[in-house]
Amino acid sequence: MNPIQFSFRELNQEAINSLADLIKQNLNSIEFNSFALGASYPKTFSEEKIKELKKSFQFVLVQSISNELKKEINFEDPEIFILVDLIKSNISFQLKPVYLIARYNKFQRNIAQTIHYCFHCHGKGCSECNGTGKATKDSVQELIAGILEPAFNAEGNKFHGEGREDVDVLMLGNGRPFVIELMNPVKRILDLNELEKEINSRFKERIKVSDLTFTGKEKIAEIKQRKHEKIYKALVSCEKKIDEKSLPALKGKKISVEQETPSRVEKRRAFLLRKHESEIINFQTVNEKEFFLEIKASAGMYVKEFISGDEGKTNPSINSLIGIKCSCMQLDVLQILDESEN
Repeated sequence: MNPIQFSFRELNQEAINSLADLIKQNLNSIEFNSFALGASYPKTFSEEKIKELKKSFQFVLVQSISNELKKEINFEDPEIFILVDLIKSNISFQLKPVYLIARYNKFQRNIAQTIHYCFHCHGKGCSECNGTGKATKDSVQELIAGILEPAFNAEGNKFHGEGREDVDVLMLGNGRPFVIELMNPVKRILDLNELEKEINSRFKERIKVSDLTFTGKEKIAEIKQRKHEKIYKALVSCEKKIDEKSLPALKGKKISVEQETPSRVEKRRAFLLRKHESEIINFQTVNEKEFFLEIKASAGMYVKEFISGDEGKTNPSINSLIGIKCSCMQLDVLQILDESEN
């Protein structure tokens, strides 16, 4: 919301009434239950004068708004904060974000989780990205926000996922938890079941959202800190014919893995030596050089590199275990395991 201007010569009762009416007019279209009000005073005002104004001007203004609009005064966590700026002679409104938690599934391999800006122009638009400024046309974030932002009459969003999968990886099973933070929402009270249905209907066969629920800001840190094992299904392709005994020998095998930061992300990630645990759950032969592999992996493991070995940066790897150079041709997240399932 843009600031609104006001003008008066002195802070008398008439000015207070005028300000109260101006604020209430601008709040009529906003859905909220609680508010707080603050004021900024010119530096020429003495501390004594400011204390007096807080008792008279601010207090009377707050009570007038509360009584007439029947809204709760909450200075700890208001849904809207009103700032009366006596220096710039304007009133601004800061709306508390709406936080929604849910899970998403991704059914196409060309959709990123969040907006991926073009590596060449960094969002400005160039010939490499056909002027879009983006590395991928769509993202889960953009598709979901495209429905939620106008519904809540919000001004932008922030997307917080519990980890992320690569653009070319499907997110199946029970879905990946996320919180979407809707900025400056004019509306706060909506039927989330209907919004969930609209998202799933509009983007059927691309993404799916489930368990869409109102939540609080604290959930962002909570999902960021979670470390869950995951089950993956990978299509593995080998350079040579696979020894028919090597795959059965892997089934049920639990493997401790050491991974250096992979070559494909080393430009944007710090060098680390990570230790992970994995388990080969099952395999299915496709032909003499290809097979599907089902893997249970600890949080943060780079599964593609666990398969290829990444030129020795991951050890051991499927490559080294079966003694044939191989690579991951296709990868799906089948399930994110809850703590009770680990």
